Amino acid sequence: MAKTVAKLTEGALRALDALRGQEDFVTLAELNIGLEQPVGSAHLTALKTRGYVETQIVEKEQVRPTKVNAYSAIIKDVNPEDKLTVGMANAYAVISALDAPATLAEMNVGLETPIAVAHLTGLTRKGYAFAEQVEREQVRVVKVNSYKLTEAGENFTQE
Repeated sequence: MAKTVAKLTEGALRALDALRGQEDFVTLAELNIGLEQPVGSAHLTALKTRGYVETQIVEKEQVRPTKVNAYSAIIKDVNPEDKLTVGMANAYAVISALDAPATLAEMNVGLETPIAVAHLTGLTRKGYAFAEQVEREQVRVVKVNSYKLTEAGENFTQE
């Protein structure tokens, strides 16, 4: 007995129509730009299963705001009884020279021996530094699927 293939859903048909205007591979996010009713990944999966689209994995940068701690020094004489570690003393020297609060990543730029978050936490607990939350942009590279119609997809018509 032959396997019956279900008709394409409205969403899959919208995805097919949206892809018809694309000459190159596009991601789901790019495909949905300007669409009145967005399509979902399930719609594209249905098209791929039937051989109407081909996929390719691409790397995309994602930029998003995130909250991180920025540190400032509380300028005071170092008390020997506080027993600062070498790392804490080095971190204190770095943040004491800053003009503005800086994140751990910003402080470590160009340092031969990087500062660890534990050094800054220790300084904060001992009253040598102050931490405040600031918003920074976080950039990360992610791998996502991109889609393009096959010849079968270009020629498809629903009966």
